[in-house]
Amino acid sequence: MKVSFLGHGLSSGESVGSALIKSFSDTDFNTFSCLVGFASLSGISGIKESIQKSKQHIKHFNVFIGIDLKGTSKEALEALLGLNVNTNVFYTFSHIVFHPKIYLFEGEKRCRIILGSSNLTKPGLFQNIEASFIIDFAKPDKEGETLLSQIYDYFQSFFTRKVKNLHKLTQELIQDLLEGGIIPDETERIKIQGKEKAPEKVTRKKDVLKKLKKLFPSIKIQKPPSGFKTIRVIKKKPVVTTVKKNAWDFKGQLLWKKTSLPASDVQYQKEGTNPTGGLRLTQARWKVNGKVIDQTTYFRQNVFGKLAWKKEKTVPYVEVSEVLCNVRILGEDKGQHRFILRHKPSGEAGQGNYTTLLSWGKFGEEITKNDLRGKDFYLYAPPKGQNEPFYVEIKGSRTFADLFA
Repeated sequence: MKVSFLGHGLSSGESVGSALIKSFSDTDFNTFSCLVGFASLSGISGIKESIQKSKQHIKHFNVFIGIDLKGTSKEALEALLGLNVNTNVFYTFSHIVFHPKIYLFEGEKRCRIILGSSNLTKPGLFQNIEASFIIDFAKPDKEGETLLSQIYDYFQSFFTRKVKNLHKLTQELIQDLLEGGIIPDETERIKIQGKEKAPEKVTRKKDVLKKLKKLFPSIKIQKPPSGFKTIRVIKKKPVVTTVKKNAWDFKGQLLWKKTSLPASDVQYQKEGTNPTGGLRLTQARWKVNGKVIDQTTYFRQNVFGKLAWKKEKTVPYVEVSEVLCNVRILGEDKGQHRFILRHKPSGEAGQGNYTTLLSWGKFGEEITKNDLRGKDFYLYAPPKGQNEPFYVEIKGSRTFADLFA
């Protein structure tokens, strides 16, 4: 028995691919068998002619091919099918890989075993840095024949077709494997194996995948010996930092401002007087597009025009509506509240008078907790594209620091 080391990829010279081609042309061999993890179109097509010519003397073919990790393409399987050699596919949904690389040439007088790391791909046969052994022996050879028997014994269930995860290659099976997302087409395989970015999502037909799980069920996984201890990497869940958005980050443009709020607007009650219960929406010298607003129409038609209004009184005529507002008082967020709006068109149009009132309602109790006299009132529009909520804020008059806030 002669054992030779065969490496390729680091220097020019013989390769596993060239050894296969020479072996196919050797008329001493009448049987070819191989058990290989991956196959590509370039690998199969590269030795296609040699296989076809070898059929003059090689009468028995046994090809067992794996399809894990998208290492074998649809086109490679179709090329094998086209060679009309006895080909079977092995696969399991268990988390293991069919990964042997064994090539057997047998004859009445001589045998050759090529065993190493080369898959049936162009890089695996010629270009990658690979390592294999070529074992040649002439019969009878006790060591050689024992080695060959050991290989056959180990893979006996393959050669006898008794392993249930092994299926004869057909065009229907190829199509099912493709639609089930188990095998790629050659373009995708090249991207994956060529270290390029592969397609992010593979569309799988659920019914086909269910069928394939019956054809290639999970199998028992061999356990390592007790002395083999591993360190497992615990996959940690990514820490997602969520930036909590403040409702006030979405407020719209400033619609109106009233400075130096009088006591009557902020529920401040002097002895012998009653509070109005709301904020008068006066002119307050507020300008829109350079013009002072007309408060008799501005609040009812422009600011709150999209709200649902209804008649409350006929004489004098009064309309009412509800408005949802986010409220902030002296920098403290008070949440959302609903206020009643009352519009009385008969009100006078002078600068200090009003036709629309924002009633504090129950929120008036919160207003009275603070002495808000002299503070400023701000009314902001709802977020873009929304009719509500509006934003109401009462805060102190602007200071020098506010200019840089």
